[in-house]
Amino acid sequence: AGSYTSMLIADMGAEIIRIYLPYQSASNIDGIDTNNQIWEQWNRGQRSLELDYTQKTGFNALKELIKSSDVIIEDWVPSKAKSLHMDFETIQGINSNLLYCAMPPFGESGPLSDIPADDGVVSTIAGIHGDQGGKGFPPMYVKIPFVSYGTAFLASFAITTALFERESSNMGQKIEVPLYFGAIGMRPQYTIVTTNDSSLYSQSTAITSNSHQIRNPVYGLYECSDGWIFVAAGNEIFWEKFCSAIKIPELTQDKRFFGAPWNIPSENQGTLHEIIKPILKSKNKAYWLKELSDADVPSAPASDRSEFLTHPQVIHNEILVENNNPQIDATHQFGIPIKMSKTPGEIGKPIDIKSKDTWDILRSLKFTKGQLSEMAANKIIPTENAT
Repeated sequence: AGSYTSMLIADMGAEIIRIYLPYQSASNIDGIDTNNQIWEQWNRGQRSLELDYTQKTGFNALKELIKSSDVIIEDWVPSKAKSLHMDFETIQGINSNLLYCAMPPFGESGPLSDIPADDGVVSTIAGIHGDQGGKGFPPMYVKIPFVSYGTAFLASFAITTALFERESSNMGQKIEVPLYFGAIGMRPQYTIVTTNDSSLYSQSTAITSNSHQIRNPVYGLYECSDGWIFVAAGNEIFWEKFCSAIKIPELTQDKRFFGAPWNIPSENQGTLHEIIKPILKSKNKAYWLKELSDADVPSAPASDRSEFLTHPQVIHNEILVENNNPQIDATHQFGIPIKMSKTPGEIGKPIDIKSKDTWDILRSLKFTKGQLSEMAANKIIPTENAT
């Protein structure tokens, strides 16, 4: 989440310096192989500083960087941050104008606050895998790391909001965006709990189709004779149009399905699903997509990754841009996911080896060559020729 947050704000012009400890593995940082294309992409547009800030001289050097910085992003559990003297209170004492963005797994306080965890663990505890399977069914692993992405979006939003506030207050503040918050922020509808446990996502029974929980049988994936489509009859008007499109308008008058599309009695949801399945499977995707389009029912073919990436709309929006990193075997990379007319942003150069920018960064902080050489001799920073 921290790397993705940094990439998002770097693309929009922020100068990002990623700080490594000398003994931190260069081949497996953040649990991701640094030769991995994902890791390279998340850290584009950043410079790297290798510094042993656990030693007094190294920490004093880090202080100088902190004094001239606007934001610090960290993802330690609170006790780890405190043991490294990198907690908010210590950092605020160095630079009271700095924004301190903490991204621990579960929060800065509470019963889980000091438990190390990653996206998979937080997703499991937050109920994402369990809810994907549906009540009464086994948990189902969710492939996309929604928690990390959601946390990065929230952190980027929070940082820019805090920077705007600082323009008037001239004071820094602590920003807390745990992975746990990202889990909630990506699916707020699941926090709705009613007194009679009748909310949309708290039903006692679950009907499943193609590994998806269904409460609205006309809002989901259906198989056609040559593949799958998604039907999105998400309100009463589209429900009526859908019934007309599949040539069974009388379904709208069937008492079993009163309350459609979202409030069909749970015992009848499966019945409606079984009625629809063979009808849609009897024709190909093109046929049903045209019928549904003519009936004004939202629908789409179920695309895979390659189909999506070559779609004319993706190309037009420049969601993909040419890869500028010769270290990875790819022709394209993820573009900037927002469009701004005046300040469109720019994808920065690839991140280099972890020690590459160390001496240049410290020189910009007025450290002399003699001081840097002494730090290198004490293994606080790499030697100059190592960079």
